[in-house]
Amino acid sequence: MIPGSNFCPLECPGYYEPIIHVIGVFSTVCNVLGIYLTLTKSKKNTKYRFCQLYVQITSLITEFDLSIVNPAYFFFPMIGGINCGIMREFQVKYGLTSHVCITFFAFIFCMQVPALLTCFMYRHQAAAKCSPDKTWSLSKFHSISLLSVYHAFPVLIAFSLYHSRLSDEDKEISLQINYPDCVRSLNDFTFDFYDYKMNSTFVAFGILISVYYVIAGVVGFGLAWRTGQVLNRYRYIMSARTYQLHKSSLITLTTQVTGPTLVLGIPVFAVYVVVASQMAKLHFLAATAPFFICMHSAVTTGCLIMTTTSYKTFLMKQYEVIKNKIMWKKVPVITVAASPVVHIRPMASVVHTFF
Repeated sequence: MIPGSNFCPLECPGYYEPIIHVIGVFSTVCNVLGIYLTLTKSKKNTKYRFCQLYVQITSLITEFDLSIVNPAYFFFPMIGGINCGIMREFQVKYGLTSHVCITFFAFIFCMQVPALLTCFMYRHQAAAKCSPDKTWSLSKFHSISLLSVYHAFPVLIAFSLYHSRLSDEDKEISLQINYPDCVRSLNDFTFDFYDYKMNSTFVAFGILISVYYVIAGVVGFGLAWRTGQVLNRYRYIMSARTYQLHKSSLITLTTQVTGPTLVLGIPVFAVYVVVASQMAKLHFLAATAPFFICMHSAVTTGCLIMTTTSYKTFLMKQYEVIKNKIMWKKVPVITVAASPVVHIRPMASVVHTFF
């Protein structure tokens, strides 16, 4: 039991919604830019651009849902919270619970993993075709099976979370036992929380999502390692252009994974520590985790742009064009007044010379 805590306010703090909206707008603009570059500046003779488009769209929906439409303020160390966004009035009007909203968010957030794995699989198979007799290439059955399993996981995770819901009676009992000062939050329609002691399905949700991300890391690393092995082993039979294309694409994918992982790692660890230890004093630190979750999509797009030469070149050209236009407008226009021309009529000489 945690008495005397102030981590479950009746409404979101005044600073919270403006900050998460600003981050959301910036990340949305970055994602839209990434989608535009993927559609217009990618090579048209390969289907790889559709993999990147898949990643960008899932990132955009995830970020837009959390930061613009449905920003939630979490009551860590309690696994719950309230809604702060424009969906709040919509929820109350149409009876849409926060439980449904967070279930949808969990689904679309997890969909980013199979999107990235699809890109890793494509790059691996494209590089493996360069090996003699395609010895390093995975069979079509293995490829489809692996991707199917990973696309099924988000459905299972969302399903387990949806069935982790507590009844109104269970919520009141759990709050009375664990967080008595937060019982008043039950009056807020958008308030919802989870307790694995009252509903063990939440344990299955935690196990599923943990196993999901661990195996995804192993599979992603394995595909990246195999792709690198193929490129190093059969570089001598590839053209310099083909080798560079595969290498740069692999580097881009790797940064798109490591960049957001670094951004999410610290806040997720902070949330884990606060929830596991029930340290309500560190609530403020854990409550900032959604800020970093909203940033991760912008980081993904930034890694894509900075490691893709064609995108970077295009943006630099546009920057130079805009800068030149601005500088041209600032250059003062100097007008030169026409000076009057004085015509002098020659005078007759009065001096006569005879030599």
